[in-house]
Amino acid sequence: MKIKSLAYHILLEMKAFLREPAAVFFALVFPAILLIIFGGAFGRYEVEGVPYVNYLIPIDISLVMANLTLMGVSVDLASKRELGITKFYKILPKSNLYFGFISSFAYTFTFVISVITITVAGYIMYPNIHFRGNVSEFLVALAIGYACFLLISIALSKINLTVKAIQFISSALFFILMFTAGIIIEESELPAYISKFIFLSPLRSVYRLLLDVWLGKSILNDKNHLFTLLAYILVAAVFINGKSLLRKNE
Repeated sequence: MKIKSLAYHILLEMKAFLREPAAVFFALVFPAILLIIFGGAFGRYEVEGVPYVNYLIPIDISLVMANLTLMGVSVDLASKRELGITKFYKILPKSNLYFGFISSFAYTFTFVISVITITVAGYIMYPNIHFRGNVSEFLVALAIGYACFLLISIALSKINLTVKAIQFISSALFFILMFTAGIIIEESELPAYISKFIFLSPLRSVYRLLLDVWLGKSILNDKNHLFTLLAYILVAAVFINGKSLLRKNE
């Protein structure tokens, strides 16, 4: 019965996710568009002797990771809170962890599918793409990066604001991170007053971490990126736990 219940709730979440065309577009179609645009514009160039197309997959994965969580998970959870679905969960004989897993499953599953799609499409479109790193380290980097953005998104959804406000904040945050991560605009081209703070960007750290491993470097090549993500995970987890405790005491 437990497995049937889990499968039923997962199916409901997947159906709800598939009803959101924007989420599906940004998860599965948008990455392919980025591969075509970036590859067509810069594919003939090399960076330190490495064909630029090898940067495309880490770029795509990083952007999808941030988009799915910040603009998907945070808004979805905030909507459930505003509609009273979260309160309904509390009276059911299931743990918060159970419903937390259910609520994020659709996005996590879609992210995994998106990573596979991006990688396969990249190899098909650009024969000179070559993974030089360690698969295990790449998977660890993916897991840490996704956990970081997932927890940040859950923390955003816990703020006592309306869904529209959460949607505005998460969208603004995504675009700010996208343009300050060294992906769209080179870090050296950013204004000095912005460059001073880009080390705080979780998207920049995810991108750099994935890129390092993809190019054959160790996941510990630049520990600052790893520590930045772990710090965000810790802060977000403490915030989420604190908000949960406050609500229990209300």
